[in-house]
Formats: sequence, structure tokens, C-alpha cells
Amino acid sequence: YWNCVKMTIHQIECFCALAEYNNFTRAADSLYLSQPAFSRAVRALEEEVGMPLFVRDKSQPRLTEAGEKIFPHMEAILNEYQQICGISRACEKNDKEDEGTIVLGVYRLGLLRFLPGMIAGYKQLHPRIHFDMSEHTGVSIFPALKSCDVDLTHTNYVPENYKKHLSMLEIERYSHKALLPLSHPLAGEKSISLDELASERFVTLDRRQFPLINSRLVGICANSGFTPNVVREFDNFTNMFDYVSEGKAVAVMAMPDPGHPGIAAVPVRYLEPDPSYLVWSSSNEKPELLDFIEFIKTKLQQNK
Repeated sequence: YWNCVKMTIHQIECFCALAEYNNFTRAADSLYLSQPAFSRAVRALEEEVGMPLFVRDKSQPRLTEAGEKIFPHMEAILNEYQQICGISRACEKNDKEDEGTIVLGVYRLGLLRFLPGMIAGYKQLHPRIHFDMSEHTGVSIFPALKSCDVDLTHTNYVPENYKKHLSMLEIERYSHKALLPLSHPLAGEKSISLDELASERFVTLDRRQFPLINSRLVGICANSGFTPNVVREFDNFTNMFDYVSEGKAVAVMAMPDPGHPGIAAVPVRYLEPDPSYLVWSSSNEKPELLDFIEFIKTKLQQNK
């Protein structure tokens, strides 16, 4: 009993995430943690409880009998904690009349690299402005922007039927990379042409969640004279990268080098870089949002 009182909310969050996802990588990603840090938190909780809470199975860790009994209580603690935090935030907001909130729409794939640095810089100037995050797929994020349920997102693709409702600011361009396992014969090349991959097995992101990314792959392959043999679709980058690194397929995407230890990111010749945008509703007149966008425009101008 006395050991159990030392457990932290952080450990409980990790326990509940692993019980939900049954996968260390996806559970760690859901909390924006590295896998080693996530695993340490789960192990620390088990040590404090004094017994294993998960059966370590490489393909799918699962709750032990003790874990099954503890899980509902852990969920209840986490729910109570979140309610307390919500009450605290509401009271704090009432105490600060000049405070504002910007809701960022983030993909389940994770927040793209551009915004975190901009947020940190803006918070130094405006510490009372809060940034909340609302998780979406590539399909659901655009209606949320149009209705102003989400204030701002960073995306590579905007559907044509939404462009008339949205304002867009181009912020950077990503060149196309062929993501190849290190054992692939082309992994050591400085660059390749897309038609060199015509006979390969491809993986991409789930077309139901990210149809524009999926259709982009089909389009650039068609321009190179072939239809890609897509053998798997994934709902996150981590699993897709792992699949490629195991030598089961290749991927082609417009993105920065993912820095995955088992993957060579080889530039693809003759393909135009894809722009990425900050996107918000043209009807959204929230002062803190418009000020943040002006801050970003200034930073982009300074970096030219």
C-alpha cells in the first residue's frame, strides 16, 4: 500500500495508454513521448505496485490479471485528474481577462515541425495566450477549420472544395523522398527517378483518413508511367517507417528526412517540391489568431 501512494499521474497516463493501444510505439506517440521514456514510466509503476501489469509480447503487449483489475481504477483516477485540471483552467481563465486561446488542428500523425518553434517564440511575447490541440484526420480537419472549431493547422494539402472558405499561407516546401530499407540496392544513391521503383511494393497512409496524400502518390506514379502496387496503408508514420525498414516495401512522400535508423531517404529527381501551408478560416476574426499569424509572417520575412 505505501509503495502505491508514490505513483504519479504521468505513470498512470502511460499505463492507460498502453492498455488502450496494446502497442508500445503507438501508446508512446499518443503522449508525445519517446519509447524509452514511456517504457521507463510503465516499469516504474509496476515496481511501485509490486507486480507485473503487462505481459511483454513483442507483437501485442497485454494486461496481466492484476493489470485487468487495476485498469478501471486507473482510468477513474485519470478522469478525475482531467476534470480537476479543467476546473483549474476555467478558474484561471476567469481571473485573466486579457487571456486568449488558439486551437490548433493536429493530425493523428503528429504535429508537423514548423509550428512548435513558432509557438515557443510567440509565448515569450504573449505568455497569457494558450494553445490547445484538437486531433483530426486529413478528412475531418477541414470542416473543423471552416466552422472555426479549429483555428489553425499546418498541412501539405487542401481540398479544392474548401479553398474558397479558407485562408492559406505558404511556409515551406518539401522535396519528395524515396524511403528505402538500408538493404535496398538504391539506398546508397544520391538521387533516383521515380520510375526506378515501378516494380516495388509500396506503402502509404490510410486513404480513408488522408485521401489527398494517398492520391498524390498515385498521381506522381501515373506521371512516371506506372501504377504503384500499394500493399499496406497505415494510420501513422511510426508503423509505416518500421514496415519499410524491415524490407517489406518502399514509400515515396514529400517530407523532411524522417531520421529513422533503418531507412535511407533518397531524393527523387524530376518531381516538384510540395508546398506546405498554414490554413485558417477566412471568417475567423479571433484577435489572438490573427496576431499569431502576423507574428509568423514577420518571422518568415526575417528568415528570407
